[in-house]
Amino acid sequence: MASVRNKKQANENEMPQTSENNSQSQTMSFIGILLAMFGSLLGFLGIKKHRND
Repeated sequence: MASVRNKKQANENEMPQTSENNSQSQTMSFIGILLAMFGSLLGFLGIKKHRND
């Protein structure tokens, strides 16, 4: 029973490693936003081109 408590205390004292996942998540979010903006720009240009024809 004492070893279970020691393991539990050791797990509670460790801090989660969030810096790597956070930076990767921010990079993926930024890429997603850029792709969405690029896609919408192409869509608007396509609509404008069809209206002019």
